[in-house]
Amino acid sequence: MHDFFAGSGLVGLGLAGMFRPIWANDSCPRKADVYRSNSCGEHFVLGDVRNVRGLDLPFAHLSWASFPCQDLSLAGPMGGIEASRSGLVWEWLRVVRETSPRPALLVMENVTGLLSAGGGEHFRKLHVALGEAGYRAGAVVLDAAIFLPQSRPRVFVIAVTAGARVPEELVSKGPCWLHSSAASSLGASLPDWIWWSAPEPEIRRPRLNDILEPDLPFDRDGVLRLLGPRHKAALDALENAVSTGYRRTRNGRQLLELRFDGMAGCLRTPDGGSSKQFLVVKKNGRAGARLLSPRETARLMGAPDGFVLPVRPNDAYRAMGDAVALPVARFLGKAILAKLAESIYGATTGQSWRFREEGLTRRRTLQTDDIGRDGQTESDGRSELPWPQTTTILAPVTPSRTSRLRASSTYSGLSSIPTYFRPVFRHTWPTVPDPKNGSITKSPRSEEARTQGNTSSGGKVAKCAPVKGLVGSRHTVRKARQPPPSAGSRTASQS
Repeated sequence: MHDFFAGSGLVGLGLAGMFRPIWANDSCPRKADVYRSNSCGEHFVLGDVRNVRGLDLPFAHLSWASFPCQDLSLAGPMGGIEASRSGLVWEWLRVVRETSPRPALLVMENVTGLLSAGGGEHFRKLHVALGEAGYRAGAVVLDAAIFLPQSRPRVFVIAVTAGARVPEELVSKGPCWLHSSAASSLGASLPDWIWWSAPEPEIRRPRLNDILEPDLPFDRDGVLRLLGPRHKAALDALENAVSTGYRRTRNGRQLLELRFDGMAGCLRTPDGGSSKQFLVVKKNGRAGARLLSPRETARLMGAPDGFVLPVRPNDAYRAMGDAVALPVARFLGKAILAKLAESIYGATTGQSWRFREEGLTRRRTLQTDDIGRDGQTESDGRSELPWPQTTTILAPVTPSRTSRLRASSTYSGLSSIPTYFRPVFRHTWPTVPDPKNGSITKSPRSEEARTQGNTSSGGKVAKCAPVKGLVGSRHTVRKARQPPPSAGSRTASQS
């Protein structure tokens, strides 16, 4: 997959086992440090998306764009989709148009204002542009509150190439639980709209108490003086309480507004004085206040405790406030995107995906071992992914890529993640054609060739070094354990 505006990389982690990031981009150096520290990806390109050219990108089945939301958010200037920041979506669409061959799947993620701002006119422009580029699309709204104790509704625009086969199970005849009133209104009036559908998941989320760090000092008690009469009365009426709140300006007066539903408010970036979320805990009649810690914000986004965060709190708040909640990306991948990819690209037994370049092709086999939701292996030791365990793929080989193809490697960057989120990829290259003379040689099986990480030119293995200014339980990538595959159980991994 291509991961545009990748930020800290939670989308790639959420889609692990279904789609593999082969190219990622962001313009923020501090987010780039977080991404590289957690994925060890040489595929990350730091720079302005306006400088990206589609013809330079490797082929991918999915292009994901979490484009900036400032001009579409109620908390921002509402400049609209043509403004300087949210308008970068047009640069992404330009890159998609330039890519050859184009990805058959597109996903755009943003705040719900994308659907409602300007009476829906901003989204109409985007929908029409997708149609002109040869895609059919529909929008769904998912709230992280289904999986996490954080209220975080987000819009996901899912598009497929016109003429692509879409399984009937993924489409409904009208609005369903995935569609807000704004999405329903737009879908009824726009051409080539797809009513995406998926089974509604059971609400399974940890409590707010479960994600807190218990030993941190409450050093912001003075903020309790900003409580308005209604919120103060609600807090006074409780003997014990755990709540979160933001400072807001009402009628020229700054107030602390709390919520008592066991949920955190939507995380924000630290730009601005009221963007940091407070935690208020009352125990045995005594209340204390502090800011949510960086690790707590990471847990509210579904990131595991092994996820490496910046040392500076504001950098950590920014990395999480701009991110996509990991379980939401995971659900979207398993419920819709993976099934679409299976249908479009034919990831089934006996079929193959064929791409040719300069008449030179190579056969490769991809295998995946995955871990179940409860941290244990599934009954058959395999993932719940909808396709078989092994798929034969024909893919192009060029001289510039030969050195990468000569080594077997384990997908990097997930060793610090608990088993719930840690699929283990084993890429096996049975034969590799030499581009100079066309001869077939066996891929090396040395210990160095099996070391986790991407390979660089010359056949050397590129290892991930710690990034200064970042903290976490692990700073280096270690080889993941790989149980032997059971006979007859098969899966395919996609880019």
